[in-house]
This record gives sequence, structure tokens and C-alpha cells, in this order.
Amino acid sequence: MKNFIVMVVAAIMASMSVNAQVANNVYYRVQVGANLSTLTGSDFAKYKVGWTVNTGFDFSFTNNFALGLDIIHDYIGAKSKVLDENVNLDYLGFGALARYYVTPWVGFYAGPEINFLTSAKVEDRGINSACKKTEFTVPLGVTFEPEIGRSISLVIDFRYRLGLSKVNKDSFLGVDGVDKLRNSAFILTLGVKRPF
Repeated sequence: MKNFIVMVVAAIMASMSVNAQVANNVYYRVQVGANLSTLTGSDFAKYKVGWTVNTGFDFSFTNNFALGLDIIHDYIGAKSKVLDENVNLDYLGFGALARYYVTPWVGFYAGPEINFLTSAKVEDRGINSACKKTEFTVPLGVTFEPEIGRSISLVIDFRYRLGLSKVNKDSFLGVDGVDKLRNSAFILTLGVKRPF
């Protein structure tokens, strides 16, 4: 079975042509996927599953280096150990990412991101008043972009969303020992990319 899987993956990879970044081109991306998120900074939370939608534009200065603007909708949060309920945090974010391609279709990226809270709930109860309205994060990621059609690339993207600013205000849901909660998420998305 293991050999069969290796052969199938090799056949798929061999059928994909290489899509090099071309200098002075603008590319458009659309991605959707799942995330595994939690709130760090205390023993308050454990991981929960959410979803992410991402779109963006990249301008390639060289064949290996690009700068991009991302627009992200993250539905993240955590599972509360104390309340045994999901804390759901919904953000609309904007990121400026630097991308470096080590091969024509494998790249690494990072950059600052600002996110605006659009909704905060514990199950069906609103908790917007307990949360800060903005947060700053740094996504650190790797992207795989093999060409699957004429000027169209498949995008397989894995990133870690590192929260820099705290999510909660002075208190959080009446739980003791919760001071500086920060978002932390692992995000996997699939999508397409093409020249604009």
C-alpha cells in the first residue's frame, strides 16, 4: 500500500508542469481551508477546529521574490477547559507578506497582519465586550504552487498564525488567571493562483 501511494504521488507530481514566478507580474490568489486554533497565555483553552477564507495579490519583483497583500477571514478561537464550551472569534484581516521562492513552485513567507474582530461568542452568547477590537499577528508559512493548467497554479498553503497582541480586555468570562490571551492557529488552505 505504501509503495502504491508513493507511485500515485509521483505520477501526480510528474504530470504537473513547473510554474516559475515571473518578474514584474501581478498574481491573484483565492484560497479556502481549515484551521486548528487556541488561545495561549493560560491553561484556559485547548484547540478547536475552524475555517479560513483568503484572497490576495502578489507582485513579483524577481523570479524568486514577491510582495503581497492578503485579505483574510478567520473563524478561530478555542475550546474552554473551564466552561467546556467553544469560544468563537471571527476576524477580518489584512496582511502584507514577503514571499521568497526557493524553487519555481515552493516558497516561504512572513509579514505583519492586522485583524479586526467582527464577532465574539461563547456558543450562542455574545462576548464582544470582553474582547479587544483589533489584534496584530505574524503569519509564517510555506506554499506549494505547481501549475495545473494554462497559467493556473494549484496553491497548497500551510501557515502558523502567531498572535502578538492580547485578545481579551481586563477580564475574560469571569475566569481567574486569564490575563493575556493571544490567538494561535495552524492553517491549511487550498486554492488557485493565476496572473492578473
